[in-house]
Amino acid sequence: MEALKKERKVKRSVFTKSVKNLEELLAVEEKEWHSIEVTWELIKEYYTAVQVSEEKVYVALQEADADEKVLEEELDVKGEYYKTYTNARLRIEDLERQLRGGMQPVACGTTVVSEVSQSRYQLPDSQGNRKFKLPVIEFKQFDGDVRHWLSFWAQFKKIHEDLDIDLNDKISYLIQATLPGSRARQVVESFPAMQENYAKIIDSLKSRFGREDLQIEVYVRELLKLILDNAISL
Repeated sequence: MEALKKERKVKRSVFTKSVKNLEELLAVEEKEWHSIEVTWELIKEYYTAVQVSEEKVYVALQEADADEKVLEEELDVKGEYYKTYTNARLRIEDLERQLRGGMQPVACGTTVVSEVSQSRYQLPDSQGNRKFKLPVIEFKQFDGDVRHWLSFWAQFKKIHEDLDIDLNDKISYLIQATLPGSRARQVVESFPAMQENYAKIIDSLKSRFGREDLQIEVYVRELLKLILDNAISL
């Protein structure tokens, strides 16, 4: 357990330092765009590493039959790191929106950021150049109720099929799109938050909530209930 916590502490530390570095890069008037991009890529990698360590520690605590309060505190801290990561991502998205809005090339030390270098920050209207743009969507969170699967999947499918969105970011969006404490969130968090597991998470959700036979069964049951209620009310 101590070894796992020590590993997590190191990963948290490098993640926090990278976020602080990004904040410093964004605070200056003459922004070094290349450094910003590199730092953001590092932040994503470090955050994924932190999530993996968080999962290992949490599972170990559960196996050790830790007190509920301890587990709750673990989730609270995990949530704070998620907020830090999300705040960094939103700042990067704001930067992209400014570029889309037609900002003039910005001086970068003794050089000027040209249209060619700015093209690395293109938004969805350019083909395959998007580095870290995620759509700003207010999710209706899926609670694990099979009756709500179709509306949930219709919403999330747009992100699922977008090849320009990083798989780690898709997992983050998937977490946002599921209700905390619900069966759906439990399925998502049962896998380490690594891009290699994204397809497994989606397959598990579909198998658990989206099977066609299960959907038919649920809606037939609802229809029969409606018929019986109408018959009783007559």
